[in-house]
Amino acid sequence: MAGRAAAWNWRLSSVRHR
Repeated sequence: MAGRAAAWNWRLSSVRHR
């Protein structure tokens, strides 16, 4: 289930960067 956590982290990072 590492992919799910990675996707969440990437999405959070993307939104935060925006």
